[in-house]
Amino acid sequence: MYTDKPFQTAESPDGENSVAVLDRKSVLERVGDNPAFVDELYSIFLNELPKRLDKIEAILRLDDFEAVLKQMHSLRSVTWTIGALSSFHLVEQVEQAAQAEDLAGVREFGKRLMGELVKVKTIMHGTMGDAKRSP
Repeated sequence: MYTDKPFQTAESPDGENSVAVLDRKSVLERVGDNPAFVDELYSIFLNELPKRLDKIEAILRLDDFEAVLKQMHSLRSVTWTIGALSSFHLVEQVEQAAQAEDLAGVREFGKRLMGELVKVKTIMHGTMGDAKRSP
């Protein structure tokens, strides 16, 4: 289902403000208002998401902070590019916990991140195809 809202929101990782789960409008602005291109970005993300979730789940079971940082670095740019702002902020929280070698924090924020990425997937499916609906 298509919505006229520029983005869907969720509580931010710190629990204070509302942060966009998926801000398609800002992505459109960055790519010159090209909905077909945004749909292509979303398709790539959706195709890669199962592997990413598996990797995140695997590294959360370990106490390898370097592996966590490597995975989060990659995911940071992806979440920003697609406009998944709440996920982007959770990636930052996981990175900070890994840098502090806080295993409990890595696991807590990592689990929240995985749940947020599933929300992104659901919302993304509802917004794809905007190029066909545009006048």
